[in-house]
Amino acid sequence: MKIRVMAVAGLAFMLASAVGAQTKFTGTVTCAKADPSTSIEVGDHPGHAYTLAKGSCTWGADTLIAGMKITSDTGVETGEMSATKVTSTGSRVATMENGDKMLVSVHDSSPVKDGQPTDIEGAFTITGGTGKLKGIKGHGTYKVVPAADGSASVTVTGEYTIAPAAAPKAPAAKPAAK
Repeated sequence: MKIRVMAVAGLAFMLASAVGAQTKFTGTVTCAKADPSTSIEVGDHPGHAYTLAKGSCTWGADTLIAGMKITSDTGVETGEMSATKVTSTGSRVATMENGDKMLVSVHDSSPVKDGQPTDIEGAFTITGGTGKLKGIKGHGTYKVVPAADGSASVTVTGEYTIAPAAAPKAPAAKPAAK
């Protein structure tokens, strides 16, 4: 009896560990020039400006999240630029091949050379999702190589977990008839 209890407890522990395990992923992403993109000079120092941009990206076919391909990735970022550095914060929505969505918060910074960001490095947090991605959480890093035409190549490394769906609640018991 003790061996059977231990075996069941061990199996339950292994299953619980598998559910909570981080799934690692990497990806290559190609981003088009942001459209729209605007910059407003502050006027206090040369090169000091605030920025706002919306863009879309295409993920390589080899990147899968919960076994699904990402078919579109759009986002909006705001930033602050000086003559030597730019920092930005934004939100992205990745749509999977089945229509489910993954919600991501991004933060990055880079040095500025000749008025343009270079060597952009950032971190992201997966904050939620819909459908099969409900309960997804994760994080990672990315590196952006900007091109002269405003497009960019991005390398992403991260990990995620998806919380198991809650079991449906049993209906309330009816009082016994007298």
